[in-house]
Amino acid sequence: MSSWHRLLVHLFLSLIFLIDSINGVDYTIRKISVAGIFTGKDAYKKLYHLHKGMIFNQAEHLDGIADIQKHLREEGYLQPRVDSACHFNDKDKSVTIELKIMPGPLFSIASVSCSPLPGNNGQADPSFSELFGKLNKRLQAQVKNKYCRKSLLDNEARGISAYFTKKGYLCVGIEMEQTFDYATHSAHIHFNCLLKDKKRLFFTGNKLFSSQQLYQVCAEFGKALLIIPPELIVQELKDFYLKQGYLEAKIIFSDQDSSMLVIDIDEGPHAFIEKVVVIGLESDAGLADTQTFFTNVMNHSYDVKKIESLADADVLALSEYQPAVFKVLTKN
Repeated sequence: MSSWHRLLVHLFLSLIFLIDSINGVDYTIRKISVAGIFTGKDAYKKLYHLHKGMIFNQAEHLDGIADIQKHLREEGYLQPRVDSACHFNDKDKSVTIELKIMPGPLFSIASVSCSPLPGNNGQADPSFSELFGKLNKRLQAQVKNKYCRKSLLDNEARGISAYFTKKGYLCVGIEMEQTFDYATHSAHIHFNCLLKDKKRLFFTGNKLFSSQQLYQVCAEFGKALLIIPPELIVQELKDFYLKQGYLEAKIIFSDQDSSMLVIDIDEGPHAFIEKVVVIGLESDAGLADTQTFFTNVMNHSYDVKKIESLADADVLALSEYQPAVFKVLTKN
């Protein structure tokens, strides 16, 4: 069926549904069948907006078809077709919907490349072009000849951003251009990158975590890292050390200028759990106001995620007593 014929069918269905809607007639969906594919039929039924037992809606019907086509394109099927037939039963006011899904060929990536956008910082640096040269070689090795899936391309975009972060730049924008060869079922991908010199952080005193690990913590600020007050960076690092069990970590900043921030770290000892008490239990429940729990974590390393997961489990066990406060006592 040509695209022109499919348009006529949709217009015809819309006209029938409009007439019945004017007359106050609703058609209930009796059955939805999917043909044209051997596997994944249930997944495509979920993408389709309408379900058995619902009132048929032409707009939802067309939106559902569009979402199926969108999903197919994201999976690398760049020439998908979805035909539909709606069989209306005027006697019981029901409708049976037939969907025929024709994914078409999978497109593969014939070439992939990356280049800087105008306005990038550092373009005068001789090593700048070398960075892009190495990146292009890596992209060719990792992506070329693979299927043109959206998840793959999104992952590569994140990888490009991480690559430049390690090299001392903040990637503030990535634009992706795609061109397709429908005769060979291939795609040509190009990434354009806008880079800015990131605020250089110099860490001293850190022994347990590398400077790269600490910078990744600060990189959560994204583009704001260029302008935020250093106190916020210090607080982010303190929170990181706290979650790792270093409760006495001291972090100060010094020698600040427009492009560099020196952060001095005294990590301190790693805390261990001495005991955990519950405060606020009703005495008439047979438990003291302060009682020791979580004996299975005594003398273990302090870890926020572990404590939270254990607390959740014990809260459930003690739900009838409605404990008010959990207090973790630590020792070095």
